[in-house]
Formats: sequence, structure tokens, C-alpha cells
Amino acid sequence: MNGTARLPSLLSVHEPAPFRVADGADLSFLIICDHAGHLVPAQLGDLGMALADRLDHIGWDPGAAIVARRIAARLGAPLVEGVYSRLVIDCNRYPEATDAMPAISDGRVVPANDGLSNIDRNARIAGIFLPYHQVIADHLDRALAAGVTPALLSIHSCAPAMDGTPRPWEIGVGWTRDTRMSAPLIRALEARGDVVVGDNQPYGLDLGMDFTTPEHAMTRGLAHLQLEFRQDLLTDRRKAEGWADRFVDAFETIGDRDAWHRTEQHVTPADGLKGFHAWRRQSAAARQMFCAGA
Repeated sequence: MNGTARLPSLLSVHEPAPFRVADGADLSFLIICDHAGHLVPAQLGDLGMALADRLDHIGWDPGAAIVARRIAARLGAPLVEGVYSRLVIDCNRYPEATDAMPAISDGRVVPANDGLSNIDRNARIAGIFLPYHQVIADHLDRALAAGVTPALLSIHSCAPAMDGTPRPWEIGVGWTRDTRMSAPLIRALEARGDVVVGDNQPYGLDLGMDFTTPEHAMTRGLAHLQLEFRQDLLTDRRKAEGWADRFVDAFETIGDRDAWHRTEQHVTPADGLKGFHAWRRQSAAARQMFCAGA
């Protein structure tokens, strides 16, 4: 196989695109939900896993899509959702990372991911990862071209316990360096008195591991939030929308938002971030070389 050979298509023409987009008139915010869905491409079958495992937190972020849709609707903002399971490819990880297409996730074996060839891995990158992230980049480009500097809100959900340790945080706010949005939001949520807030708990925003927020927002100097809502609080639509409302109600009490809609650089070349467009160009050549050597 030469370096310019065409990759086999992962998705058939009858399968959903790897993203779902809901338009919104207010371009000053973009809402994203990397792990909104748990679909698996037909050619990958059931990944060799039981349905209960694929529908657990290792396969997607339960409840996160409902929260993201409610937040987007209340802010009048566009929303981009990832449709396919994070077990196929995790769109918030760099594709070369071990946990991007994990052979084991939270102690459970993923047979279809064991011994993936370079061609298999690149089919998932080309079929799901790149189209999903291109849509996010296109939305940010569109806002900037319209003279609007958008802020990015990345919505996730987290398991109520990990390794047997309960997580008390009901909404976690992940950030690194840039506190324009995280600091006033944490204060606003704490001021409500009915939310247990995680300040970089249970997860922070990790450069070199998280892909979406660093490569789309931080490299452009855009304000951002990476949010975690605890999954046991999102078990039905009413509850999930209620937690989205708590977030938006607190969010809307923050008065001074001017800093959210201007660019500020908080990353340096030493961080190794490139921005999605540059990353895509650089990685394309590498992927062709991987396929050539497969």
C-alpha cells in the first residue's frame, strides 16, 4: 500500500455522520459535547462487548447531551455533538494516545481494539475524528469571520465514583492558566449554596491529553470552560435539564463578560499545541506514512 492510497471508508452512506449540529443565532458561544453518543459503525459490530458495557460511562458520557442541548438552547448558541462511542475513537484524545482507541477501558476488555493496524486506526481518524473536529473549527472560523470572538463550553459527564472512591462534586469546572470564565463561574455556583463545585475536580484541563478545548480554544486565545456533570444526577431528562438550568442560572449572574469575548494567549510554544488546522496538516503526512508501512 503506498502513502497516497485511499483509506477504506469506516461509515456507510446509510450511517449517521460523526457529528450532530444544532444551529444557534448567538455566535458568541459555541457548545460542544465530545461524548454525546454511543453509536458503533456497523462494520465494527458490537466491538466484542456486551451492550451494558457499551452503554456505561466507558462508552459515552450519559446525560451530557441533554445538558449540552439545554445549555445551548438557553444561550441561543450553536451546539456540536459527537455521535459515535468513545470506544471507537475518543474525540477528546490525541489519536496516537493509548486511550484514544483503548484495548482496555476501566478494567474491561475492548476486543475490537486489540491489535489495531495502522490502517484500522487511520480509518477511524479519517471517518470520525477529523470530520467532527472540522465542524467545530468551521463554527469558530465562522464566528471570527463575522467579527465575533466566541467562548467555547465543552460539556461532559463523569461517573459518581472511580476506583471505589465516591466523587462529591456535582459540577466540576476544569481549567488551566486561563481563569477568565472558570474563576467567576466557580464563585457564582458556590454562591447558590445548592451545588457542590469541583475546582479542577474530578478532572482538570490537561494539556497534551485533552484535545478539544486546548487545540480549538486555547491555541486561538479563546475563553473556555470544560465542565463535568455527575452522571447519577442526570438519570432522566428532567433531572439533567434541571442541572443545566442551575449552571445557566449561575452563569447568567456573572456581570462582567467583556474578557470572555476577546483573545488572550495563555499557551506557549513549549506546550506543543498547534491548533486544529495546523495539527491536521502536520498529522496528514504522518498518517500516510503509517498506512504505507502497514
